[in-house]
Amino acid sequence: MMAAHSTPLMRTIEKYLPLIAIVAFLPIMILRDASVSNELRYLSIADEALRNGDIFTFTNNGEPYADKPPLYLWIVMLGKLIFGQHHMWFITLFSLIPALVTMRVMRDWLVKACPLPDKGWILTSQLMLLTCGLFLGLNVFARMDTLMTMFIVLALHTFFKMFRGEGNFRRQSFLFGLYTFLAIFTKGPVGILMPLLCPLVFLAYKRETRSFFHYWNWRMFLTVAVLCGAWFLCVYMEDRGTDYLENLLFHQTAGRAVDAFHHKKPFYFYLIQIWPNLAPYSLLLVGIVVSGMIKHRLTSDTEHFWNTIIWTTFIMLSVVSGKLGVYLAPIVPFFVFLTAALIRKFQWNGWIAASAAVPAGIMALALPALLGIALFTDLSYLGQPFFYIAAGIFSIAGILALVSLFKQRNLRKALNTIGFSILIGAFAGGFSVPAINPWIGYRDLCEKAVRIKEEKGLEHFYSIYLRRSENTDVFLGEDIRQLDNSQDAVKQLEKLQNTVLMLPERHIRKRPGLKQYLQEKETHAVGPYIIVVL
Repeated sequence: MMAAHSTPLMRTIEKYLPLIAIVAFLPIMILRDASVSNELRYLSIADEALRNGDIFTFTNNGEPYADKPPLYLWIVMLGKLIFGQHHMWFITLFSLIPALVTMRVMRDWLVKACPLPDKGWILTSQLMLLTCGLFLGLNVFARMDTLMTMFIVLALHTFFKMFRGEGNFRRQSFLFGLYTFLAIFTKGPVGILMPLLCPLVFLAYKRETRSFFHYWNWRMFLTVAVLCGAWFLCVYMEDRGTDYLENLLFHQTAGRAVDAFHHKKPFYFYLIQIWPNLAPYSLLLVGIVVSGMIKHRLTSDTEHFWNTIIWTTFIMLSVVSGKLGVYLAPIVPFFVFLTAALIRKFQWNGWIAASAAVPAGIMALALPALLGIALFTDLSYLGQPFFYIAAGIFSIAGILALVSLFKQRNLRKALNTIGFSILIGAFAGGFSVPAINPWIGYRDLCEKAVRIKEEKGLEHFYSIYLRRSENTDVFLGEDIRQLDNSQDAVKQLEKLQNTVLMLPERHIRKRPGLKQYLQEKETHAVGPYIIVVL
């Protein structure tokens, strides 16, 4: 496999890669609306907590919300306190910055433990992590997954330094406990299961199981126990009872693990989900890691530990009843950097070429595909020029990557071309995000509804068929009243007066009676939604 060694320019790019990534994602972070699914709910919960003076116990429209620990919600609340309103760029910084910290920790771990003959892979591995399907989305999405991943990676890295006898053992023990607690405090049980099970399985592989409590020692355990105990005590005191605490400790742990009340999926779910999560590098990452195991190419303790983390976590998550693709986030860094460590042990072959050629070929079709979709659909936002610029960047990069693969046999150059094109395309396409905001969230819809209500002197906001409309209080400034989706819409609407009604336009098309009733009313279209004046 042809390998061009690291150049001064590449080393400079590698040094400033975090800054490059921040600039690349900034337009999306600044211009994007909060998504309906989870982000808007977090904003609503934070607002409710600030109104109620709650710090450790949360509610969502009056209903207890113990699904998530406090840390990420505190970040959302902090943004509101600082700026007086929610800014997506501030909230998503706490997704992007943890991803960048994770990238640097893994980078340093790779350099120290797995010396690479081709230093260029140091840059490529970091670039692959930032632009890997799941991480790419999480970088600009307001979720706590990259924050939890950062703490898990720090915890596992600390354990490994203890295992190798690096640094002050006592200090590392406390840090191991602190990082484990912070992972729990960010997302919940996975935060303790990975630092618990992955070292245990690794030590069993090394036939050193008896030394487990040498690392999970009293200092480590005491740090976790004291901090968790303080958290649970604060929950008990703020709730003035045990209901919320029982929900937090049992319903959100055993309830999700044994017979999930939502996100219930079959055991093989992650065998399918792993491919989009690692795209566009899926074939390469999975192929190299699996081949490395089968062909006994894993030689160092670092390689064996990273491999143990991947498969221990994968099996653990597959056994748990509740599943989401995003739960795989903590193993993505180990897939990427284990591949970077192992790639030097493989000779160039057709399969390696194909693993990068397939995504490169798909990228080459980006611009023609966008043109075709725009031609046969009526989505107005597809006419935005920056989307075409981004698609053009992807197409050119795909062609250049194919040239690097088949003319120069340079895998790393092809991967760098793909990775940098994704960052440049994200920057360019980000300027057209306002055009798709009405399809992402409710800000535009609610701002229009508020103007109509004020101009016409109306009294209430109502919704029907509007998904998770209870969280629109973030933009409306008051609670929305929800009609019953299971009842006849027209009969309910006939009873309303002085009201602003919001609903998805597609539900009007599916109901002739509702369509006929609304023909006589004043309506306003906002993206895929309709505002009706009643």
